[in-house]
Amino acid sequence: MLIGELGAFGSLIYTFLSRIAANLSQVPYSLEATQYEFKLPRLSIQDGATFDFIVVGAGSAGAVVASRLSELPECRVLLLEAGAEPPLLSVVPGLLALLARSEYDWNYFTVNDGYSSQGQIGGSIPYNRGKMIGGSSSNNYMMYVRGNPEDYNSWADAGFEGWDWDTVLPYFKKSENLQVSDVMQNRTLTDYHNTRGPLKVSRPEHERTQETKLEALLQSLSEIGIETLEDYNGPEQLGASKNYFTISNDRVPIRYGTAQAYIVPAKKRKNLVILKNALATKILIDSTKTAIGVEVEVNGKRNTFYASKEVIASAGAVDTPKLLVASGVGAAADLAALGIDVVSDLPVGKDLQDHLFIPVVLSGATDIGTALPVVDLRTIGFPTLNGFFALNGTGRPDLQIIPFYMDMASPFFAFACANTFNFNDDICSSLINANQKSELFAILLVLLHPKSRGEIKIRSLNSAPEIYTGYFSNAEDFDTVTAGIRRILNLTKTEYFKGFNSEVARAILPACDGLEYLSDEYWECYALQTGTTLYHPAGTCAMGRVVDAELKVLGVDRLRVVDASVFPSMPSGNTNAPTIMVAERASDLIKEQYYGNQNIVTVQ
Repeated sequence: MLIGELGAFGSLIYTFLSRIAANLSQVPYSLEATQYEFKLPRLSIQDGATFDFIVVGAGSAGAVVASRLSELPECRVLLLEAGAEPPLLSVVPGLLALLARSEYDWNYFTVNDGYSSQGQIGGSIPYNRGKMIGGSSSNNYMMYVRGNPEDYNSWADAGFEGWDWDTVLPYFKKSENLQVSDVMQNRTLTDYHNTRGPLKVSRPEHERTQETKLEALLQSLSEIGIETLEDYNGPEQLGASKNYFTISNDRVPIRYGTAQAYIVPAKKRKNLVILKNALATKILIDSTKTAIGVEVEVNGKRNTFYASKEVIASAGAVDTPKLLVASGVGAAADLAALGIDVVSDLPVGKDLQDHLFIPVVLSGATDIGTALPVVDLRTIGFPTLNGFFALNGTGRPDLQIIPFYMDMASPFFAFACANTFNFNDDICSSLINANQKSELFAILLVLLHPKSRGEIKIRSLNSAPEIYTGYFSNAEDFDTVTAGIRRILNLTKTEYFKGFNSEVARAILPACDGLEYLSDEYWECYALQTGTTLYHPAGTCAMGRVVDAELKVLGVDRLRVVDASVFPSMPSGNTNAPTIMVAERASDLIKEQYYGNQNIVTVQ
């Protein structure tokens, strides 16, 4: 969207972007040097070349698998990525909002179903997916959340051996380089963390006034039963604390996606070939139903590369289904509609799961004056917390809360409402007007275990996948969300919020006008209108339906899927860290199968 198209919000957004530009010269970064680390060696690969493994997609999973396999000198790996190196917008944490709908994004939009998310511009959600080395780990909001032990125990209980919590925890630790001294000095927490892995994790500090707001918010959450935690990635997840991010805590804080963590250290290995701007269009499967290679478009030319051991699809929960369908792996009816012969009849693209969130915005103090704060490029641009609660008070969380604080008359809020969250003019104008009168506390309420399901449909191999979210297609999700909203509204009764007579910032929602304001029916309507994605698609090639417990595609030899599409159910939180964990474990499964377990190194 162009600034000029934002109407009344244009000047505020222009001010915000101008502030960013004005502060680039003040960043304590050697930006050119930082970007240079991502420059890949120039190479020339002959059409028809053979490797041991071909990994399709250099994102949160593929970069990990390629890096780990290439640790073995005898293992020759080709890593294919449709995009290029991450730009500076990716490296600097505070610029991440400018990556959406750029050349580094696949620029997908969901299909307007005429039912859910009608508060989005055009009823269609921008479904940001990273198109660069690091994939979506290079354009996400960098939140590091592992989930709940019961998430993974439920996978094992469903028959997927080796995915229980005790087995996967060492793989979370294997990837982690925690740079939070308070946590590592706490003896009850050290067994849950590692300081020697490739993925740097930290808790960036905010400006002191903002830190004070977060501390007050933590106290208020504790008053409504969401207790303050030191570490939601430790022995207890229920509660709230300051956020973990995949941002380095070094002199120069930078994003630590899988590009920085896994590719930079590995890119000069002679047995790892990384081919950028290379779009894989088809996996080659022979008459014995064995994957033997990949067709790839590079600079407008079709090339074929062969794998002597395996092809590993790591294109993500949206694009891996398209690649499999193009290769004859999918539901027979879907393949027939495309004129593709069936290799393996599997429900590829079905049962899309996603974390949707509903914004609950509360007013704050009104006597602080307006503010145009300098954008702190070392953080994600705004101060935030992370919390989890179960409706029955115990066990695995049902809902996640991501509260963040906005200064009064915040230009960032104007930008985020229309650009990042894609809400329509009615919603944005009403919330921006509220922000003109007071500071705001925007609480994103995340439905962690939705019963609703969507689908990735492939209508044509020459067009983008069609994304049907399926939000609220199961009415039970309304009950969970409404109960969660009721819990959050209790914040207005806490000591801190009562001090300035906090109330809900009312959004303009014509579809809900006939309902009693703040009734359960109103909140159901509100959730249906405003519910949108946290960009966590998963489950479209799930274990037990498309792949087995070792992530091998059912009915096809030497073909494996390693990305969030294999999740049989959703973890309780952001999906980047679990995806990296899956890739770490998959790498060991592959090493053990082909090279023996003497090459496996885990952190206990």
